[in-house]
Amino acid sequence: MTSVDAERAETAIRTIPGSGQKPAHGLLLRAGAEVLGTFLVVLAGAGVVMFTNTSLALFPGPIATGLATIAAMYALGRVSGGHFNPVLTLASAVAGRSAWRDAIVYLLAQLVGALGAALALAAVLRNIPGIKVDSSFRFVAAGYAEHSPFSVQLPGVLLVEIVGAAVLAAVYLAASKDGKNRNIPAAAVSVGLALAVLGQFAQGLSNSQFNPVRSLATAIFAEPWALQQQWLFWVAPLAGALLTGMVVRLITVTGADLAAAEETRAAEASLPAEADAVVVQETVVAEAPQEQPEDDRAAAEHEEARDFFDKK
Repeated sequence: MTSVDAERAETAIRTIPGSGQKPAHGLLLRAGAEVLGTFLVVLAGAGVVMFTNTSLALFPGPIATGLATIAAMYALGRVSGGHFNPVLTLASAVAGRSAWRDAIVYLLAQLVGALGAALALAAVLRNIPGIKVDSSFRFVAAGYAEHSPFSVQLPGVLLVEIVGAAVLAAVYLAASKDGKNRNIPAAAVSVGLALAVLGQFAQGLSNSQFNPVRSLATAIFAEPWALQQQWLFWVAPLAGALLTGMVVRLITVTGADLAAAEETRAAEASLPAEADAVVVQETVVAEAPQEQPEDDRAAAEHEEARDFFDKK
């Protein structure tokens, strides 16, 4: 094994399977980054809606969520990759960008961060006279049918959640396509802006931000209907993430197979030419006349001259 092969083998051992990226930090530290980032995203996205007086300062919640996502990914993306959302985590795992063990730990960390943000908001609401916690969380809880701002029925919300989550996952995977942390700034801006636009679109339809842990955390403190409708805001976004991840994985595998086939064809095409060159060289060597040594020629001429004079 050459030194290059040994180095590649050592790198493969230290690399997340299928990601092409060596994690610079331990799993516990990366999980902590996911907790903190998810806390910031949920706190900003839900808190702005609850505590902003829209008559004084119109600042939509989806824009706050997008800006908080950009800030969190810039600050913590180099540690964990900056998911802060099960949609991005599932899409990364299915696409082969991260290990499934890491995906499970990330999901648990995101749940902790989202629940922590909801608890913090509930604690603040309990200190405001005349404010009911469940009524306040109703404004940020995702829902459909009679709990949709525009009374969108289940099929419509289902379609919006699948498509929105698929687009969000595609933006993240495309922005971080080489699997290296140096692309985190581009992914932060891309995902944050996409989330702000998609969230603004979905706010009037289902009040969703395409983030299952955010939906669950806010539903726990809202009215009972919010928990009853939670299944949709887990199944649909994760289905969209699964779809995007499978497409990206298929494209990646197909591209790798085509590249390998092209290299094989190029190698096979060069083999006959090399073989012919070897045969021609051997033929030339075999057919080249063998020169008689100089000493042997002189001795033969001497013998011929002596026989000539002896006969005389």
